[in-house]
Amino acid sequence: MFCSQKAAAHPHILVKMKGEIVFAPDGSLTSVRYAWAFDESLSTSVAREVGDASLTREGLASLAQVNIDVLRESGYYTRVRADGEEQKFGAPEDYWLTFEEGVLTLRFTLPFKSAIKPACLELEIYDPGYFTDIKLADNSPVTMINAPSQCKLLLDRQNWTQIANKIVLTCP
Repeated sequence: MFCSQKAAAHPHILVKMKGEIVFAPDGSLTSVRYAWAFDESLSTSVAREVGDASLTREGLASLAQVNIDVLRESGYYTRVRADGEEQKFGAPEDYWLTFEEGVLTLRFTLPFKSAIKPACLELEIYDPGYFTDIKLADNSPVTMINAPSQCKLLLDRQNWTQIANKIVLTCP
């Protein structure tokens, strides 16, 4: 005989994330771009629900809007500090969904409210409710676009003892 216990919180959505940290020509940071690839189960469910004819950027536009609206409420699962001070993002830009090779991917850009030029930028990406499990992609999970040559990137992936993926950018 098997006994069941009430399950604690566990993820219902699995995401493989890639990110880009975008710099302006003057070396200031302007935005963070994300590509969140959803797990096979969710991707397949969406494909069945919307139908093959609607698996285009245009056909998925309303679903992309729903995703962005939900993420807005949670701060896009991203906490950002520049030189130790909390930063805010402006309204998301350039967001859309793609469905390629059986994978649904949400792409979106989070601009900083104003360009910043910190010596140290820290991003923590996670869902504190653990409904969505966000993992960094295996290969090239975060890149820098137009970064000054002295900038360095350090990635610290979430694990059993650390809930957040941490990205630390230093530009001395």
